[in-house]
Amino acid sequence: MLNLFVRSLKVRKRLITTAVLLTALFSVGCDEVKDNVKQALLKSGWLHIDGDNGALNYDLTKGVDGAQLITVNSKLYAVWPEAGAPVARIGGGTWGVEPPRVAVYNGDPLSPSWKFVDNGTGIYRNLNKGTPSNGNPMNSAIAFNNKLYVATGERSPDSNNAINLRVAVYNNDDNAPTWSWVDGNGAYGINKNNAQDAYAPQFAVLGSKLYITWLESNASNVRQVRVAVYNGNDSSPSWTLVDGNSATAGLNINSSVSALVTNPIVFNSKLYIYWSENTPNYPNPYGAGTVNGAAQARIAVYNGDDNNPTWSFVDGANPALGLNNNDPYKIVVTESAAVINNKLYVSVTQLRSSDNLWVSRLLVYNGDDNNPTWTQLLDTGSLADARYNHMTVYNSKIYSTWWDNEQIRVIAYNGNDSNPKWEYADGGKGTGINLDPAKSTSVKGLAVFNSQLYCSYKDMGNNEGVRNHVAVKIK
Repeated sequence: MLNLFVRSLKVRKRLITTAVLLTALFSVGCDEVKDNVKQALLKSGWLHIDGDNGALNYDLTKGVDGAQLITVNSKLYAVWPEAGAPVARIGGGTWGVEPPRVAVYNGDPLSPSWKFVDNGTGIYRNLNKGTPSNGNPMNSAIAFNNKLYVATGERSPDSNNAINLRVAVYNNDDNAPTWSWVDGNGAYGINKNNAQDAYAPQFAVLGSKLYITWLESNASNVRQVRVAVYNGNDSSPSWTLVDGNSATAGLNINSSVSALVTNPIVFNSKLYIYWSENTPNYPNPYGAGTVNGAAQARIAVYNGDDNNPTWSFVDGANPALGLNNNDPYKIVVTESAAVINNKLYVSVTQLRSSDNLWVSRLLVYNGDDNNPTWTQLLDTGSLADARYNHMTVYNSKIYSTWWDNEQIRVIAYNGNDSNPKWEYADGGKGTGINLDPAKSTSVKGLAVFNSQLYCSYKDMGNNEGVRNHVAVKIK
């Protein structure tokens, strides 16, 4: 029986199998085996590695957003925003701050621990300027040139307190951690306009260059998709806009309406950016008239010339459609992308007007930027009310995780575009991989470390506040 569960798990510099873990579980008293080990093995095949604190949080009494997992120099780091104490606000009063917290994993799922490498206070240049706490994602991290870079937001010193985008790099010394600002280290960040708010940064590495994309409001308070490239010199850093450098317009197909989220992906040695964009006067999916809140999925490809940058839409460039399919799907949010077998896959989540449920759709690109087409392979319509989808490639398959009525689900794509199917990778039961199925949850993402698949999410409930969790797939 135990042979059915044999899977390799690299622990403490040697291979331990889940058969060994199962043997330990059933041959010794339960009080000698950690509760989360038993729960994971019996329930979903996922082992929680939050450590003795029961969550990643620095302070369990403070609110957090989900943790992003990044592998750098054969180490797994987690980055997330966590609320701190209110600080004095310019002009009087206080405001909340959520500086990024960073912790490194010890790599031992049987005795997991996380060590904070953020100076014990989070990463910020000036705490009194505050890291915004307004419902917009403000932290992102990436490995570049074997170093960990983190982007965050911080209010400017001006009276309008605009949110500026800041970038810091880690010294890679977990015993004596320091962070250096590579955004000019001045009063402002890398915004196109320091007087306008910036949101939702995301990184991408193309060849030997680091790019960052974000949303920034223009003078009309319309959020534009902005893109900049880093010169790669941490001692004398600079960022150059490669989005046209217009004061009023970014990459938006219609600069008069706001973009919602933006994500970069590298495919065929080219940089693609996909985002959601509002479409004004769109037919109301729930009745007569039009709505301004409908959103379309857009995707554009970069010519790769930082001196003469141009971007071309590869979604059909139809302002009324984008990557959206026809009725009954009307409202779309771009979620995630993955590249495997020289193919680009994108997931979008759309609101279905027939039952008001969110459905996650998987699309594949034909790879022809001159004659682009996208084919829908699957959706989760029969599985779940699916949102917050994240994808990654693991063991030569695309794995996807999403939120389903407070449960964290994980599935794998069979890789057959002619006969596409989803396969459960969370035990196939209704409770997903949640540590506590009774709590409200939100998924953050997937990552691969030491040839194992990891998933991060947050939960809340039972008067315990919001807590970050990380689990590793062990069978």
